[in-house]
Amino acid sequence: MASKATAVDRGSHSAKVLVAQVGKHGVSVLRFAGLPTAEGHAPLSDAGIPLKDSTCGLAGRDMTLRYSQVPPTPDWQLRNLMDLEIQDLAQQSGGALSADYNLLPIEDDSGSDTVLLALAKDEALEDLQGDVGRAGGAVTAFVPNCTALYNAYLKCGPVDADAVVALVNIGHQTIDLAIVRGTDLLFARNLTSGTKVLDEAIASNFNVSARKAEALKR
Repeated sequence: MASKATAVDRGSHSAKVLVAQVGKHGVSVLRFAGLPTAEGHAPLSDAGIPLKDSTCGLAGRDMTLRYSQVPPTPDWQLRNLMDLEIQDLAQQSGGALSADYNLLPIEDDSGSDTVLLALAKDEALEDLQGDVGRAGGAVTAFVPNCTALYNAYLKCGPVDADAVVALVNIGHQTIDLAIVRGTDLLFARNLTSGTKVLDEAIASNFNVSARKAEALKR
């Protein structure tokens, strides 16, 4: 039986809604809509797409990725170490955090394991849930956009077991980056910089409006 999923990516410049289905012939896009974002929010109901059981992407200042080196430990001990680190980071940030982590397949001469830890402020997650809820939907999961990029590559890309590939998604104010070797995720990062910098440079040098600068860039 085919599996269907709904994804929401609310960027600073626009929001995207996509419905995809995985079947015996691969991944098919069933529906897609792009909407302008105003003051950090997007009228997702204008997409005309049901948002039940949506997965929301995270990028920019809503989310942080960290790398930690830990000695090889049992799963229960790693979980305790990560819980302590998350509690410490929550105290530093001054707000409640949601987090998840996983080991990366990076060979280290020191014998340590590399852990990729993703954190997001609960306030940011609730804000996203509010946008989806106002459109009559519900959020069942959140995922960093750079991790989603990696997952999409595994499903859709020509994966070469010996090749090292850089995956990049350039947005208006963010860049999502993943470096992959075969099916292994080696590095993931979200940068708070995007094509807005280029728009501003064009606008300044050619003395045009931001909208005209974006058109010239395209």
